[in-house]
Amino acid sequence: LRETCTYLEALLGDPVKLRDEVIGDLSVIRERFGDARRTRIVNDPGDLVVEDLIEDEDLVVTLTQAGYIKAMPVSAFKSQARGGKGVMGTRLKEEDLITSVVYTSSHSYLLLFTNLGRVYRLRGHEIPVKERSARGTAIVNIVSMDPGEKVAEIVSAREHSGDGYLIFVTKQGLVKKTKLEEYDKSRREGIIAITLRPGDELVKVMGTSGNDEIVMFSSYGKGIRFSERDVRSVGRVAAGVIGMRMSQGDTVVGSDIVSAGSNVLLMTSAGYGKRTGIEQFNTQARGGQGVRAIRTTAARGNLAGAFLVDMASEILVVSTGGTVIRVAVADVARQGRDATGVRVM
Repeated sequence: LRETCTYLEALLGDPVKLRDEVIGDLSVIRERFGDARRTRIVNDPGDLVVEDLIEDEDLVVTLTQAGYIKAMPVSAFKSQARGGKGVMGTRLKEEDLITSVVYTSSHSYLLLFTNLGRVYRLRGHEIPVKERSARGTAIVNIVSMDPGEKVAEIVSAREHSGDGYLIFVTKQGLVKKTKLEEYDKSRREGIIAITLRPGDELVKVMGTSGNDEIVMFSSYGKGIRFSERDVRSVGRVAAGVIGMRMSQGDTVVGSDIVSAGSNVLLMTSAGYGKRTGIEQFNTQARGGQGVRAIRTTAARGNLAGAFLVDMASEILVVSTGGTVIRVAVADVARQGRDATGVRVM
């Protein structure tokens, strides 16, 4: 220790020796760390946002009927051969079901539309990432919603071009068409997405090209197909126009974008269902009562749901008592519009 102190005192007292010591130390550092610069120096980097610090990762976002939402990295799902057993995606409470599955990324925006006509905009990274088997986070802990308000549809802005449109369908048969860009400034606190009549609710939101065809189905078994070009584009807070003229007590139970060669799957409240080719629904002007999509009776119930399917799909049929069955679409009988369907559940 005395020798070290003597050496250091002599070094500090001799500027020439001190300079040589510093040069030697810097030479060692240069040899060890003299690789090319890994950072870029700029005069004005601008304002940093949180996305600058988060990797843009592909995500799968799921929402359940009970209002639990979560994000999972796409990398958590390994590719499997056809016929594989799959992996557990979400651990659900009894009688809960996944109602929405959306593909997005950490930096992309999600638009959460509620039944009361509001929209909340979040980036993918604002949805808590959970393990595949986790239930998720209650959506009310992420966005502030009013009593009775629930998410009716999640739209990923990533999946639709900026010059596309959103089609809104309400329970009372109204439709509205608005440019997607109108919702670029929506906030996490929520803003009005559509003005609704008293007692009406938003049931469906779909991204479209501006040249698609829309089908709507009502609980009394009616269906209508029309071009979205018949619906004039309006502003964000505007109300809708008549898409399907409803009878007293009738409500919209399903709507979808037409794809050529597809089938409509129709299910009644008593558990009867059928497949009907979309070509059986001719295009007509919006605002009509539509045509019969399924014959409803007191014994077989009103139409409870309708949507387009492909033959390789499977569906989950859920009763009000919580019973769930899984059925291959190909196993549901294909029938004409006037048929009542066959027992599915």
